[in-house]
Amino acid sequence: MGRGGKRSNSGRKKIGDKQVKIVLNEKTLLDINEKFNGKTNAEKVRKCILKGLERDDDGDYTL
Repeated sequence: MGRGGKRSNSGRKKIGDKQVKIVLNEKTLLDINEKFNGKTNAEKVRKCILKGLERDDDGDYTL
């Protein structure tokens, strides 16, 4: 009988290349939860960051 081991293509698929850990206060997290949709807090925070990095028509960042 074969021994168990890592199977190819098993497990969760990667969302991105690099994981970053941040600490948010309760009010900031509540604001993100109200303004962004998603299944998890991580997805909502990711959308918030990407929205913050959007550029204007002239190429400048809007903050």
